[in-house]
Amino acid sequence: MADHRFDTLSKAVASRLSRRAVLRASGLGLAGLSAATAGPARGQDATPAPAGQDSSFLFVQTATSGTFAANPGAGTPAVGGRPTPGGGAQYLLTLEGHSGNTVYFSDRPERIVGDVPTEQFPGGLGFEPGNPPNAAVVTRSEDGTEDVLVVELVEPAHEPGSGTVTYGVNVLGEYAGEGLVHLAAQQQDAELPASFGEASLFIDDCPDSAICFTALLPSSPVGLIPGGPYGNCFNYLVLSCLPCGGISRSDLIQKCNDAYPAECGLSCMVWEPQDVACC
Repeated sequence: MADHRFDTLSKAVASRLSRRAVLRASGLGLAGLSAATAGPARGQDATPAPAGQDSSFLFVQTATSGTFAANPGAGTPAVGGRPTPGGGAQYLLTLEGHSGNTVYFSDRPERIVGDVPTEQFPGGLGFEPGNPPNAAVVTRSEDGTEDVLVVELVEPAHEPGSGTVTYGVNVLGEYAGEGLVHLAAQQQDAELPASFGEASLFIDDCPDSAICFTALLPSSPVGLIPGGPYGNCFNYLVLSCLPCGGISRSDLIQKCNDAYPAECGLSCMVWEPQDVACC
């Protein structure tokens, strides 16, 4: 697909509406939650919805220190299917002394809390370049000064047992979600110290399903899902973001098949938790 078409589709979901906002806009309730197995197994339905499915979640990764630097490969596209360091983002954020677990917690009234191994976390939340997760980096210097920066996260990298997590990040001009509003209000400028002490990375709730993708690698977007975007809910039983409001992945796949028969035929599949793929 031409770059300009991908840009058009990306801009259509660039606001990254919160899951609750999407459900309000679409008129969907939260009575049902279709599910699938976490990790690489996708496209299955019928995992029971846990209590708290109507809650918003935040995810937190902590570190004892870190660095923030310009990405030498900023703006460089992937070559031959190989991603560039940091996914071509503006900056590289490196967190050191990470515990190896990502904590999740829900909004009131349930107050659901748990954790997931960080190496499993990106596959459950979904890190797609056209709709990257929003996050707030909160750092603290040796003199106790706190600094906050709201960013988009792309191309996560974590080696289990290393204590190091690396992200490509783009600084957000304006935050349009809900979960990070309090932190976004504390941001004073558009940068972080080159190196810092203790840090917490607060990652926003599940992304939305908005775009149909081809299943043949490398995948490419073919168009918007009719009637979308559709909200996703974090299912802590399978540690993954899954369609909510009684919509299943099969439903979204069928919408893509029906809307783009020339591109999809009858062979669509789910590509990542927030995206639908076809062909």
